[in-house]
Amino acid sequence: MSLSLPFMRAPGPALWVVVSLTAPFGFACGASPSQGAISPATTSGPTGSSPGPSASPNGDGTPPAVAPEPGVSIEQLITLIARPGQWPLDVDAAEQLLQPLGPVRREQPVAEALSLLGGPSGVLNRFEVSYSTDEQGRWMFEGASFFLGDADLVRLHEAVKGLLTQQLGKAEWTEDDAGELEAVGWDLGGVTKLLFALSPNEGERLLRISIAEPEGETD
Repeated sequence: MSLSLPFMRAPGPALWVVVSLTAPFGFACGASPSQGAISPATTSGPTGSSPGPSASPNGDGTPPAVAPEPGVSIEQLITLIARPGQWPLDVDAAEQLLQPLGPVRREQPVAEALSLLGGPSGVLNRFEVSYSTDEQGRWMFEGASFFLGDADLVRLHEAVKGLLTQQLGKAEWTEDDAGELEAVGWDLGGVTKLLFALSPNEGERLLRISIAEPEGETD
């Protein structure tokens, strides 16, 4: 099943590809830090006491661990933004929600459009929440995009997808045209959908979590 979602454009030129995705992004999201490599023991000990190899990322069905980075973790990001029934939010409520991700700034390039911008922080490269005015001049939610990056996008994709599945349950649909970096969608309640996929911006190697209402659907 495919959905057409009106996701907004990126706020600026492509950013670096090493977003929070470096940590196994298992949507963004709070995967536990991976254990660093264990150096061989230098002293003798009881048989079998030497540390064993790190657990396989998929050994117990949990999302692969991502190397810790300063700032927002994948798990913190997913827990914060991917809650059923949470979106859409008005401008002030969204600004307050996003405070844990770091400084949030408002940009209004034209009178009818407003964006909340922030990042980078930890696994998060940047985010943008967009609004436009209706006929009565009220700010109406258009969509939110959270961009994640890492040197190993496949590992990050697995981590984020795993965390999103833990929080939201089985995906509503999957589109595997991108191979290992398949696009995955969830229903957040009402008419709001969440899409996890590669960034659509040309030349940008980042993953994106987008939250919006499919075209043609209204409350």
